[in-house]
Amino acid sequence: MIGPAAARVWPLIPDRGMKCARGALYPSKMRIRPLIAITCCVIAASLLLLQAHLTPHAGSRLYLGMAAIALVAGALLALGPLWTGLAGRGLLWTTLAMVTLFDSVDRPLWTATATALALCAALLVLGRDALDRSTAAFRPNHHRGPLTLALVLGFADVATLSAWAILAFASGDARAMAFAAAFTAIAVAIAVSLVGLYRLYAWGFLLNLAVNLAVVALMLLDVFRLDIVGLVFIVPAVAQILLALPVLVAIIRRRPLTLPGPLARLGALVPAIAVAVMAGLNVQPWFGEPVLRTLVRWGMTHW
Repeated sequence: MIGPAAARVWPLIPDRGMKCARGALYPSKMRIRPLIAITCCVIAASLLLLQAHLTPHAGSRLYLGMAAIALVAGALLALGPLWTGLAGRGLLWTTLAMVTLFDSVDRPLWTATATALALCAALLVLGRDALDRSTAAFRPNHHRGPLTLALVLGFADVATLSAWAILAFASGDARAMAFAAAFTAIAVAIAVSLVGLYRLYAWGFLLNLAVNLAVVALMLLDVFRLDIVGLVFIVPAVAQILLALPVLVAIIRRRPLTLPGPLARLGALVPAIAVAVMAGLNVQPWFGEPVLRTLVRWGMTHW
């Protein structure tokens, strides 16, 4: 079992003897959830297009871009391969994070809040639908949950960094161009790491971990002067580092890390809890000062 995959992450070597994926026996059951999620994506994109129409030209581009991302996410969810399901979820998280940020920076907009709730509904409906499906490349024996979440967040990072790089390039400002080049380089590095991680190679896992550590350091040092926007990059990077820890321990010990039953069940609820938190962050600004704004102000005074 070790010999033919020496270059792969040892505790995660795929079981080549597996004949079929779970869920492949019942393909008819796999369509209703993606269909509902795609409908939510279309609703979210429509609301973003409406907000783009209501926003002055300079700001409308942001909403048009987010609408395009939501539609691409829906298109990816409609396809069959596992990687498109992961990428679609990543784009949903990208759009949700950006909408949440904009809803917290200024006064709340009903279109933004409704968009965020539609995206949350899409993520909740999808759940783990089709994520247990194995492929020739991605068939880990252990730590499938953390690796799957890391791939989803990685796709989200690539989309977010690419979106900000495009905006920076479009501005034409010399300082923004430098930031755009940096964002592009980070996005490319993450994309390369995702290819290796999807194929369960150790270099892909280690590259992904290194890039996320670098992103956290850059954002905490506020190298790009992003202030509250830095949260969009810090939160997923920290989450991926935490997800990588049990896998890293398993690689060092050269055997899988077994978590206690209660802790494993709690870990399975993390995606749903994260979606609930995002929904709360978008509704809360209607009842007081946005929590994100308060946290950033506190962090700036205590850092």
